[in-house]
Amino acid sequence: MVQNYAGKALAKLGLGYEDVSSINPKIIYCSISGFGQTGPKAEHPAYDVVIQAFTGLMAANGNAETGPVRVGPPMVDYGTGAQAALAISAALYQRQRTGKGQRIDVAMMDAAFMLMSAFVTDTVTTGDAPPPHGNVHSRYAGYATFDTADRMIMLGAWTNKQLCRLLQTLGLHERAAEVRKLSRADVGLSRDADRELIATVLAHKSALEWEEVLNSADVPAAVVRTLPEALAHEQVTTRTVLQSCDAQTNHGGPDKLPVAAYIYDHGSPSLDRPPPKFGQHTDEVLMEAGYSSEDINQLRKQRAI
Repeated sequence: MVQNYAGKALAKLGLGYEDVSSINPKIIYCSISGFGQTGPKAEHPAYDVVIQAFTGLMAANGNAETGPVRVGPPMVDYGTGAQAALAISAALYQRQRTGKGQRIDVAMMDAAFMLMSAFVTDTVTTGDAPPPHGNVHSRYAGYATFDTADRMIMLGAWTNKQLCRLLQTLGLHERAAEVRKLSRADVGLSRDADRELIATVLAHKSALEWEEVLNSADVPAAVVRTLPEALAHEQVTTRTVLQSCDAQTNHGGPDKLPVAAYIYDHGSPSLDRPPPKFGQHTDEVLMEAGYSSEDINQLRKQRAI
């Protein structure tokens, strides 16, 4: 059973964990909320953007000029769902091994900290908040966006070896030889100068040309694409993350939907029917619970369902 009512709302309706587990002690009962089931903010409502603000995620995004900027897609919502799915899967396996049910408390706040685990670890260690540096890394020149002859490209030359390969591919052999001898800390000291060198060369070709050249040299890089451009790319269309369903389209839904971020060797997740409409299975669920057709009709007349 999964529920995402705020605070103790569901318990007040007689459907809290204690109520349900007294009927079925083996129940896997997962509560998803903004701040969790404990603590002074347990009763407070929240949305993705509120959690982004509360947890420091917004303050870690953007740059000095923009100030805090929320992450566009509701990543905290998605991250919370993933944490809940993992917790439920583990609890089901635990029940198979032990025969015991489980009460699961998933907080959007906690999920945000997990999504920011590297930043959280640094902050706990140093006591300092991560600097908001936008598309330019605070220490490493090769881990940033650059303008090309036509549009922006993101480089992911994080390690010293990757930075060397980047510089060599750009024809900056002398600087590449110097970087090869430097420590990680020393490389960071020359960020601005290296960034200027890299920017000068990248300005002479298109972003797509550089993406192909750099990827061939094992340098992580990608054109900064729009979502429609990304969805139309052959790398995406040849995968199964987007799937179509005739029933979905016939019901007026979109032609394709994102299904799963993984592929099995056999029995992969597939889209074979559209999402249920609101109340579509109400009668079926209530009849399984022992209600008769007359009972259900009476509940409907009373607007209880």
